[in-house]
Amino acid sequence: MSNQRVKPKIIYVYSAKGGVGKTTIAVNLAFSLKQLGYSVSLIDADLSGPSVHLMIKNIETKKITINKFVINPGIFGGVKATSTGFITESKDGAYWSGKYLEGAMSQLIYSVDWDTQYVVVDLPPGLGEIHRGLFIRLPGKVLLVTTPHKLSYEDTLRGVYLLKKLNVQLIGLIENMSYLYCKNCNKKTFLHEKVSDKYLELMGTKMIGSLPFDQEISWFSSQGEPFVLTKGGSSTALTFLKIAKLVCKEFDKKVVMKGIN
Repeated sequence: MSNQRVKPKIIYVYSAKGGVGKTTIAVNLAFSLKQLGYSVSLIDADLSGPSVHLMIKNIETKKITINKFVINPGIFGGVKATSTGFITESKDGAYWSGKYLEGAMSQLIYSVDWDTQYVVVDLPPGLGEIHRGLFIRLPGKVLLVTTPHKLSYEDTLRGVYLLKKLNVQLIGLIENMSYLYCKNCNKKTFLHEKVSDKYLELMGTKMIGSLPFDQEISWFSSQGEPFVLTKGGSSTALTFLKIAKLVCKEFDKKVVMKGIN
């Protein structure tokens, strides 16, 4: 039997705008892929403002270790994960640039042998040195995250323009906090005018899932337990699983970025 390892598929979870729930989606996507039977790694690439560690801290089965200046991932619910949040205190938050940024990324990301089928990367908002470095050294595809507000879609569109310049392909878009869902009356309430169709055409991609404004997602995240592990039978958890399946299905397809000149 061959010992050759399969090259992992890199899924970048990205938003040009902060506060859209990108990390929540990255974490729950990773554990949804694990539930589907894939081997998965999770990278918190927001080196200055990490938050992945807060959402998975209570399911740790193997601690992150440092050996010869290389950070080895920990194991959390069967998922490999790294985050600067596990090795620095909030009060010690740092901003890296230049050689310091290169060194931090090398230790946390590039020096690790990610021998899993999928690697989910939670990117910081915007587009800067970290993004460019990752896209060059770890080629992958981008899963966009936005909220239903028009301003959020505008920021997302600007991000797509920049991604195109870097020749990065899109998997699709998730609209987070898309609606309120009444469990008693089985009714969805949309708080914003629907603008997704217009922007999806401009971005040249498609919607692969919309998620409700669900208080339980926030609560379990704050407890350090991924929502899909604790509420696996809920409609929202099933939506995460559906999104994970669509990501797998779309990942190998060529994504043509239409409508952008």
